[in-house]
Amino acid sequence: MRTNLAFIVPRGPVINHRSGEHGDVEINLPQSLSATNIWNLDEEDLQGETMETLEKVRDFPDWGDDNGRAVRNALTYMAALKVAYRKCLGSTDQYILVRPDLAIEGRLWLKTRLFANHFLRIFGAQVIVLPSWGKFGGLNDRFAIVPDKFAVDYFERDTGLSSWIQGSKGLPAELFLLDALRAARHVSTIATPMFRIRLGGVVESRDIAMFRRATWIRQLDSIGAGIGAALRRLFRQ
Repeated sequence: MRTNLAFIVPRGPVINHRSGEHGDVEINLPQSLSATNIWNLDEEDLQGETMETLEKVRDFPDWGDDNGRAVRNALTYMAALKVAYRKCLGSTDQYILVRPDLAIEGRLWLKTRLFANHFLRIFGAQVIVLPSWGKFGGLNDRFAIVPDKFAVDYFERDTGLSSWIQGSKGLPAELFLLDALRAARHVSTIATPMFRIRLGGVVESRDIAMFRRATWIRQLDSIGAGIGAALRRLFRQ
C-alpha cells in the first residue's frame, strides 16, 4: 500500500474566525513520514482554478458572515482532490482518502474492507465505503475507500458543480457529495470516530460533542439535518 500526502499550502498565516484558528501552518513532517510521497499544492494556484465557479456562488446563503471563506475552502478542497487523484491515476484499483487533519480513534479494519471490495470487484459490485456519522443529510466527506470504478465520480466531483449551482442555493459539502455520487454505489458503514485537529493540536469541540452522544441520537440528527436542508432548498426556489 503506497501513501501519498497532499498538502494545501497557504501563502501566509491562517486566519479563520469560524474555527478560531490563527497562525502558520506546520510544514515540517516527522521522521516517520520522510519516505512518504508528498505533494505541496499551492492554495492560490488551486483557487485560481475555481474563480469561474466562485463568481457564480457569491449570492448563495452560505456565503455567510465569513465573506465566502467556507465556500472558497470547499471549492479549493475539491480542486486539490482532483489534482492529487490525477497524480496517482492508474496506480491502484482502490484509493483511500483521509484528510491529514484527522485523528482516528479506533480500528478501521482496512484490510478487511479492502479485501471485501476486491472480492466484489470480481462481480463488478464494488462500492465506495464511507463513515456512518457526520453525514448531515448527505455523505461524510472526511474519509473514503474508493474503488477505481468510481474514482472519477468521487475525486473529480467538481465537474458537476455547474448543474448543482443551477438547481441549488447553497454548497453544503455533504449534500453535494451525495449528489455527485448518485450514479455510484456507496455504503456508509465506518463507525470509527474521527476528530478534526485544529492549529496547535486542538481537537474540534463539535466533533467531541458529536461522538459523546449516543449513536441513535446522531442518526436522528443526520436525518433531521437532511430534511431541514431539503425544506430550505424547496422554499428558496
